[in-house]
Amino acid sequence: MLLHILALLATFALPKPKQIKKMKKYLNYLSSLLLGCLLFASCNTETNNETITEQTLINAFAYVTNIADGTSIYTGNIGYKVRINYTKATADVTVAGLKLTDGTAFPQFTLADMKVVIDNKGWLVISGENMHPQVSGIASAIGIEKFQMRLYQRYIGSNYSPAFCTTMNIDHKYTIASSYLNQYCFGTTVSTPAKGDAFETKSTEYTFTFNIETRCVSIKMNNAQFIEKMPAMNIELKNIPFTIQGDKAVFSIANLIPEQAGTPWAGFPITDLSGTVDFGNGFDLGFTCTPAPMGGQVYKVTVADGGFMPAEVSE
Repeated sequence: MLLHILALLATFALPKPKQIKKMKKYLNYLSSLLLGCLLFASCNTETNNETITEQTLINAFAYVTNIADGTSIYTGNIGYKVRINYTKATADVTVAGLKLTDGTAFPQFTLADMKVVIDNKGWLVISGENMHPQVSGIASAIGIEKFQMRLYQRYIGSNYSPAFCTTMNIDHKYTIASSYLNQYCFGTTVSTPAKGDAFETKSTEYTFTFNIETRCVSIKMNNAQFIEKMPAMNIELKNIPFTIQGDKAVFSIANLIPEQAGTPWAGFPITDLSGTVDFGNGFDLGFTCTPAPMGGQVYKVTVADGGFMPAEVSE
């Protein structure tokens, strides 16, 4: 079983010399993680010496754009069933709950025998082209010109919590991007004062919660720390407008008052906040803060290398 999975690791791009130490650490993590995911998967079988797993991804959203007339919609309750044959390096993906801008609903359809590789960041990449699945209730097969799912198998603490992003083109008319409404991320947070030395921490964890009704994202910063002597705090930045561009969410707001435990902190105003969540890669974030207790000194806070890999692995 594990040999079949390790065979997929051979599809990694070769790292540069300076990346070898990091890659070794990650490969150890990935090997144990994939074995854990096999044990966790809803279905794990070996038939004719083939290792096959099945897992479901539920409560996702989809952003659907009609490229002919420019209309777009957000839909929720999207689900996926992912069946991976690690021996053949192929996958079947069943898509459920998808709706188009003209109101057409697809209860579910399956894309079979797609290629699976693992990229040099540890993402399983499932892809296929020019597929024509049958859909129940639809007279003719639909055309899927391109499909890609990026799936990142991970544990956060003791909880299995994969990340994923799906993109597809349908009937030369629709583009679709889909992922979870909640994104759990990590990164190196750097706070640079107008005067003095920058402070850096890898302990802050970020949760992005997207609301497709309000078109706003809220960001929870757990274990946030901006100067060395500051105690770690859990801070929330609420109701930041976002748009979907390709497979990314782009967000910004000019002024914002952060909250802790539901209480606004007016003495810590935030300005010029902006960032991007790439659902199949990582995120970046930047803002300025002028904390009153620091005499009005301006701090520039940035996360330029945010990702989905836990900090203890990415270091």
